[in-house]
Amino acid sequence: MDYVCDGVEPEDHDDFRRVVAAANFLEYRDGNLFIIMTRANVTGYVIVPPIRDRERIVAETALATGLMSGDKVYALLRERYFWRGMRNMCVKFCDGNIAC
Repeated sequence: MDYVCDGVEPEDHDDFRRVVAAANFLEYRDGNLFIIMTRANVTGYVIVPPIRDRERIVAETALATGLMSGDKVYALLRERYFWRGMRNMCVKFCDGNIAC
């Protein structure tokens, strides 16, 4: 489960596939890990992006939305993505950007 929280893929790719296959709330397809979420009886998916893409995702979202506050950027991202420390990354990015 470290991959879900930290984006660290197990050394043995077969082990990783077995863990994902056994978990009823995870889905691995096309090289991406998805978490199956259910809210108000509606099932959807959120993506767990690789560590190398996370800062870019935050920056692109903040810039595309007119450099909102970190909490607003986080609120937008959490509809589609999940990773441990995502809110803090959004807040740090916007705190470090004068325009936010």
